Amino acid sequence: MAKVEFDAWHNYILQRREEVSEKPEFQIEPKTRALLHEQFDRLKKRESQKLPASKVTALHGAFAEKFKFKVPLHPRNLAHLVWPYQGYLGGFSEREFSFNELELIYQNQIIASLEKTTGRTMLGDELSAFTFYSIVCDQEKGFLDWSEMHELLGGLRFDYVEHADDFRTEFAFTTNQRPGEIKAPHDDQVYRFDLVRAIFLDRGL
Repeated sequence: MAKVEFDAWHNYILQRREEVSEKPEFQIEPKTRALLHEQFDRLKKRESQKLPASKVTALHGAFAEKFKFKVPLHPRNLAHLVWPYQGYLGGFSEREFSFNELELIYQNQIIASLEKTTGRTMLGDELSAFTFYSIVCDQEKGFLDWSEMHELLGGLRFDYVEHADDFRTEFAFTTNQRPGEIKAPHDDQVYRFDLVRAIFLDRGL
């Protein structure tokens, strides 16, 4: 069930990206992409050729000092990505991003922003949630185990939720609306996107 659900959301984003592929207003401007790539290359780790999550905000800050960020993102979605103390990408403290991975995150958030411009605000927020979920989720599985969920919670600024029991307490309102969603023993727990989607909406993330 979790895999079917994950694939449905993933395929929806792919479909929407294909629908707007010929519309420049829903694409990253080529010059902006090239300049972002240059800034990325200045800050990336030489060993891995990737950018530590802790430097994502610095990347965009340095870029914005010189250039206009011409990526068609809703202001809230942009804040979700890079805003100091609010942006979620920097919260994935142990993760590093390749430029292609960052670009994919932008592209998915562009689709989330597109939905908001057409009046489907909730769908836009759900797609934003899926963007962050898919950073951690193995597409072949379509769900998270606790270690992966713990990483996602850190990204979403719930780094104080250290253990599975803490999760139950912190998100009791959401989990109580879904009897049977959280089971014991915790070692066998599957964290579906639908649960994360509900948390994202319930907490106004």
